[in-house]
Amino acid sequence: MALRWSLLLALTPLLAAEKMERDETGYRENRRQAVCPKPQWDSSLRFVPEKTSYDNGEELTLSCLTEDVPHLAVIRCVAWSDWEHAWKVKDKWGRWHHIEMYQACTGTCQKPQWDKRIVLVPKEGSYTPNEELRLSCPEGFKPSFTSAKCVREFQGVTSGEPVYGDSWWGRRGRGAWTRIEEPVACVVKCSRPQWDADIRLAPERKVYNEGEEVTLSCPEGFQPPFQQAKCAWIPQAVATGEHKGTWTQKNELGQWIPIQSPTMCIRTCQKPLWDPRLRLAPEQEVYKENAEVTLSCPEGFKPSFTHIRCAGGVQTAEHSGFVGRTTWLGRKSTGVWIHIEGPVECLETCRKPSWDPRLRLAPEQEEYNRMEEVTLSCPEGFEPSFTHIKCSREDQSISAGKPVYREVWMGKGSGGAWTRIRSMVQCVGKCQKPRWDPRLIFVPDMASYMVGAVVMVSCPEGYWPPPMKIACVDIPGQSSPTPQRSWVVKNSTDYWQPEDYWLCEGQPPGPWPWTAVTVVAVLSAMVMLSAGILWFVMCRRRKALPRKAEEDHYTELQPYENSDHYCVIKERFLAEEEAGRGGRAGERPSPSLRRTLGDHGGCQRAETAGRTTPA
Repeated sequence: MALRWSLLLALTPLLAAEKMERDETGYRENRRQAVCPKPQWDSSLRFVPEKTSYDNGEELTLSCLTEDVPHLAVIRCVAWSDWEHAWKVKDKWGRWHHIEMYQACTGTCQKPQWDKRIVLVPKEGSYTPNEELRLSCPEGFKPSFTSAKCVREFQGVTSGEPVYGDSWWGRRGRGAWTRIEEPVACVVKCSRPQWDADIRLAPERKVYNEGEEVTLSCPEGFQPPFQQAKCAWIPQAVATGEHKGTWTQKNELGQWIPIQSPTMCIRTCQKPLWDPRLRLAPEQEVYKENAEVTLSCPEGFKPSFTHIRCAGGVQTAEHSGFVGRTTWLGRKSTGVWIHIEGPVECLETCRKPSWDPRLRLAPEQEEYNRMEEVTLSCPEGFEPSFTHIKCSREDQSISAGKPVYREVWMGKGSGGAWTRIRSMVQCVGKCQKPRWDPRLIFVPDMASYMVGAVVMVSCPEGYWPPPMKIACVDIPGQSSPTPQRSWVVKNSTDYWQPEDYWLCEGQPPGPWPWTAVTVVAVLSAMVMLSAGILWFVMCRRRKALPRKAEEDHYTELQPYENSDHYCVIKERFLAEEEAGRGGRAGERPSPSLRRTLGDHGGCQRAETAGRTTPA
């Protein structure tokens, strides 16, 4: 007996340990196969999915009776929580809470505060959850929802108890149930909008249903401000007591927004068919009125207008009616918009020349059009080597069958002719006309002279120094040329030397006194009188000389036998001449006269011969 008890006492711990091991094994097995049986809650609840038990962690939804009503809540099986089955529910923020019991499908919903014209069927003061109602409006109106029902929704857990809220859901016809966010209202259908009479709608009706879309179009040369419109309900109109249909348009983001302003056909412009090298931004086939477009060209070219704007429609010809030509405006550099009369082209351009930085260009631009004339100027005291330049181009070579051009600049010379500029245009120093002795004579006479100009300077007659050449030079070693340090004179050794001042020296003859004038006048009269007397004497002598010459000639020609007749005639002539001097006619000439006659001829010889010659 004692042995038996001893053996029993020894086996008891072993048996206890074996039982505990079996219980632990069963626990682990049941743990692996843990499930939650379907809760025995309100019989009106519907479980989705519908099962007799649910696996640990499995989620399911609860609703009240009907399948298409929104679910009441989302729950999850949590098996063997504190050695028992348990359920958790998820609130609207996604947090899980322990729940004990649901009585979700009980209670009532109060009549909603909607449009007073809405008729609810059945017409009661309160409604049970999931009870479907029919909605209607007076004749000519339409409710925004045709059916509605009240449902209960799980809100959360407070002090371990679930909290529910009532909400109304609605649908149109046999559509899906959706939450009613705004009060249900009686609305009218959308009447055809009173827009521009030129706007055409497709389809064309007098009344449109909610959600019905239409397409807008306009006559040729015009375009509607938007292409699609839709009839919609505006719930915010409830407060006004009137709920008309509203037209909406689709914006650039694809969103439907109310149409706020009157809708009219907008004039349009077709894409201009100008220079194919032109680049338009934005690039479109049709542009709305007042749409602005930016134009650009390939490198080395510039559009005649950089910005254009659609004026829209067509232009009216003066005599031939409408001309199918789109009107475009172009913006000038001053910002003024003008009508573009001809095609816009990509013009050859020249970049702003990199010459003397002191040069001022008018107009001042980074690029200049071909043959565009530019005026150059310099700071005070300087002048440009060319006052006018213009952009040009010349052929350089042919590449791939196409000519290659090079930009060149032309300058206008002093003679007005345009020549190619082959070197830099610079601001050249300028000399002002020297402010020396005002009596100086400058040839040429100018207000200023370019550097290098040579001028002839002289004093009036009777003054010193004699005429000399001066030159305007840019003297080295100076900071910059100024109108004065810059004239040099050419000395007697043909060297140029600086000249500071030029003064005309000397005293010109003064005016004569009256006595000197009188003396000169008297002397002049006497000289003239003497000249007259001398002239008279000479004239008398000239008359006598020809006669004597004739006589001498006659004597030489006559033979000696005729000498007496000659002498008698001559003697008579001389006697008459002497009588004119105071003698008497008929008398023989005086001895002196006869001597004179003898000197002039052979009368004496003839007389002597006559006496000796026998009768």
